[in-house]
Amino acid sequence: MAKINLNDAFLTTKVKNDTEIERATTKNINRISQTDIQEIHQNLMRVLNIKSESESKYFTFENFKALVVKLKHDKKINDEYKTYKYEAGEKALSKSEWLTQRNKS
Repeated sequence: MAKINLNDAFLTTKVKNDTEIERATTKNINRISQTDIQEIHQNLMRVLNIKSESESKYFTFENFKALVVKLKHDKKINDEYKTYKYEAGEKALSKSEWLTQRNKS
């Protein structure tokens, strides 16, 4: 059921180009499991009638999967920063300073 709802979420975004595919994926990233990526990709390409890489850089499964992995990583970093900021309160570093310090450790 979750996969059906997720596929519908992508389809109702009226995705037409790579930017919109990225937005729709970002919007639904919490709902995408590793096992669903290929099915979502196939449905997306079929519904959008994308038949070649010249129509979308996400035509290949590898590129779409890389997008999902990147977005999940970005979300994880953002969630970690939110937790840090909440715990540190007024003493919290800016996100860029926090990332720099985090990457050094």
